[in-house]
Amino acid sequence: MKRDEERIRGAPEAGNARKASYQAEINRALWPIILFLAISVWARADFAFFPRLPEDWRVAMGSPPPPYLVSAAFVIYLLAAIIKTLVKMASEGPPGRGFDHVGYLTGFYIFFNLSGILDSSYWAIVVGGLVILTAEGYRNMLYYKKLRKQH
Repeated sequence: MKRDEERIRGAPEAGNARKASYQAEINRALWPIILFLAISVWARADFAFFPRLPEDWRVAMGSPPPPYLVSAAFVIYLLAAIIKTLVKMASEGPPGRGFDHVGYLTGFYIFFNLSGILDSSYWAIVVGGLVILTAEGYRNMLYYKKLRKQH
């Protein structure tokens, strides 16, 4: 009789493995934050690991966007990303990974660097990025903790 109940509910080992996989998913939410912090350190060093762009390439690319446009685009991105994360959190949908945000934030580092205002905007990008990525990680944690309780 006890075996039949275990078969119906699932073996305890399967439940533990499922809970462990949920915990692994919660832990994976840290990878985008770690990657973003590594890129932030790299940006603070003025992207020193890359060689400088040759002057003829800079001329071919044209002038960088004005600093106020880059700043405005960054503020709009931050607001949109936070609203998107909060809406997904409220709808309890499956979480994302957060790596898309790391890509966008890296792009902003590059644009701010090309515009010549990375030094004055660095901490805004770091704090904004950490807010977005922490909210995404929190959403992941809530989603998978809910699944763990259900199983």
